[in-house]
Amino acid sequence: MTEKPTKQTQIIIYVTIISIIYNLLFLTLFLLIFMQYPKNIVFYTMGFLLFYILVAQPLKDYIITHFLFRVAFPNVEKTLTGTQRDHHLGSKRDIQNFLTWFIKSNNLQHVYLILEGSDQNCFFLTRDREFQAVNPGRYLNKSLLQYIKMRPESRNIESYPIHLQNFLREQEWQTIMPVLFRSTVIGYLAFPVKLEKKMVSYLDKYIQRIGLIFANESMAESALNTKVFQKEYSLAKRLEKLLINISNESFGNYMVYSPLLNKEKKPFPVLIDKTISGKKNEKHYYLICRISEKTHRSTIMLLFAVQGFFFIASRKTNSLSGLVKKLNTLLFFSETESAIDGVLIEHTTRFGWKISPFGKNVSLEYDGKTKLVNNTPLGKSEKSTYPVLTLKDFEFAVVKMKQHQIFQMEQH
Repeated sequence: MTEKPTKQTQIIIYVTIISIIYNLLFLTLFLLIFMQYPKNIVFYTMGFLLFYILVAQPLKDYIITHFLFRVAFPNVEKTLTGTQRDHHLGSKRDIQNFLTWFIKSNNLQHVYLILEGSDQNCFFLTRDREFQAVNPGRYLNKSLLQYIKMRPESRNIESYPIHLQNFLREQEWQTIMPVLFRSTVIGYLAFPVKLEKKMVSYLDKYIQRIGLIFANESMAESALNTKVFQKEYSLAKRLEKLLINISNESFGNYMVYSPLLNKEKKPFPVLIDKTISGKKNEKHYYLICRISEKTHRSTIMLLFAVQGFFFIASRKTNSLSGLVKKLNTLLFFSETESAIDGVLIEHTTRFGWKISPFGKNVSLEYDGKTKLVNNTPLGKSEKSTYPVLTLKDFEFAVVKMKQHQIFQMEQH
């Protein structure tokens, strides 16, 4: 099976055929004139040469340019003239316009622009649409990106290892162009066809600029996020003072207090709050907790949300077990997704003290006994259950988190 001639070969063939036919026509015309007027050969020869040089040759060039490039090969004409065109790239919109122009000029259907970092930096672009975000899990191949970083000069998929060739063929990509920022590969452009060398050379001029624009945009977003984070941190520091809302309080023979109350620096953000419930305000509930798992969100802001759920749950229950269940449900279905470790405590004049511990890294010490808590954090699972312990006639009880004393009850 013979290969189809390239566009350059077709152009050479067509130009040669047109030139031969055109020149044969003029030679035939000259011979006819010579045969008709043989005595004036010198005069007609000079006239013919002048006419051919000044009129016929420019006319032939026009015919070749107009017919061949504009009619027979319109896309080749666009490519040859378009690659000399300079584009100013100063924004993401400019990149979109440039790539759209490149797609149309080279008769392509689409192109992928895949950048590492943010999940929002993977795009699909067609001839008549704006950037469309695509799933980075499918198109951002870390092995491919690593290979491009090591071999940024590789363009066509034949130069890639077999396992990467398989991935590229699955995506129907034939040419990969690295996107650079300060000589560092930050992503790639993927084309569905094998680009010719002049197209690759042309794109090379703009690769650095595309990378610079997206890198600057990413840094601007990071700066904005930093400002937002600073505002949240400032707000969180003010809110932290509202998370410990008890002082030294007396219930019958017992004194209740927190060793953290007067400490400027705390080992970790912790919520210690109380609420009163019951028909005659005879029940006092205490919540002592911390966020169970590390999170990128403000821990203090999450605890502030937990504080609100605690107040809501305490108004809709009349027992400690009911309070634990209600608070667990509120936390589980909340958008904050904030599971907590700690204890809930109930005190009544009639029944004394009840404690329900939950989560991990929590221990309860009373009268020389130590109970380690190792169960599901509150708000982690909708169907989890938690024990309720009754404390009677104890001299002191201490709630610890990560070996730090957080809350204490003792006889006085």
